[in-house]
Amino acid sequence: TLSHTKTWNAVYCHTPHVKDPACYGGVSMFVPMEEYEFYGWNKEFQKTSWYAAMGWPETGW
Repeated sequence: TLSHTKTWNAVYCHTPHVKDPACYGGVSMFVPMEEYEFYGWNKEFQKTSWYAAMGWPETGW
């Protein structure tokens, strides 16, 4: 399921919200690493539909 918003958001508090999506775009991704095991982020990533759709299970990770 895709969700759309009327603004682009940034992770940095000093970055303004972009109001004109015709001028800007963005993408986000998570790169699994052993150091994230402590936080549980890798396990949560494995629960996402993107994980399965992109074939991550076939990599053995």
